[in-house]
Amino acid sequence: MPTFSHLTTRTVSTMNSSTRFGARPRYIVLHHMASTGFEGVLSLWSAARKQGSAHYAISNAGQVVGVVPEERRAWSLSSAAFDSKAIVFEIANQSMGGTWPVSAAAEEATARVVADICTRYGIPITRDRIIGHREVFARFHAGYATACPGGLNLDGIVARAKALAAGTVPPAVKPAGIVKRAVKAVRPKPKAWRLVLPSRTVAKRIQRALAKRGRYAGAIDGVFGVLSYKGIQKTLAVGAGYTGPIDGAIGIVGARLIQTYAAKFGRYKGTIDGDLGAFSWAGFAAGLE
Repeated sequence: MPTFSHLTTRTVSTMNSSTRFGARPRYIVLHHMASTGFEGVLSLWSAARKQGSAHYAISNAGQVVGVVPEERRAWSLSSAAFDSKAIVFEIANQSMGGTWPVSAAAEEATARVVADICTRYGIPITRDRIIGHREVFARFHAGYATACPGGLNLDGIVARAKALAAGTVPPAVKPAGIVKRAVKAVRPKPKAWRLVLPSRTVAKRIQRALAKRGRYAGAIDGVFGVLSYKGIQKTLAVGAGYTGPIDGAIGIVGARLIQTYAAKFGRYKGTIDGDLGAFSWAGFAAGLE
């Protein structure tokens, strides 16, 4: 019987899959669809009109659709070797272009399925094992260079999945029903934090400076992966009081310390609030240089 997460709401079939050649899933790779047409993408896979597929497709509303059974290899990375050891997600976008945003509901659903898969296969819930499509090429030189998965909050998904797997957070609350008469005032929810990356030019400056300090050994390409983030964490440990693990996962605490470092060494004059922007990253780069 095909294996899908118990969180799957429905399944669709596709011929676009192959054997894993005995490989066991060791990574989870997240893509964005670069499309708002969720059902259209599913149709392309079902009819085999597009030579691609994924194990799971996530809609804007948080619907989880199983496509390729977990024991099969999806076609997603132009690398049979890496596809064979990965479980792959394709996540619909809220809108086209720009940062290619993904809905909070889609990210929540992704985190829940990730937590389930990692628990069943013993995959560590870390940014070393849960990666964006672009990191497959940047870190492992497999597949091809890409900007995918756009604005997907990878760090947030990993943190949420880790908390869910550990049972340290309550389940998400479903929206209340419509009140027909009296309507209570509702305070707006605070904006969800997400890691905002620097421009490619500034990212290259940071990678170059980290390399000179012996904290980064990757490519100077302006694409941040786990090695870049680990180098940043090493810098924060030395100059900003960071005491957490050097694991390449930058959360809001790390973002605040980036601003602290930038203010201390790079003439950053903004607020220490974890809301990184161009001035925060420019100050951090200047401090390193």
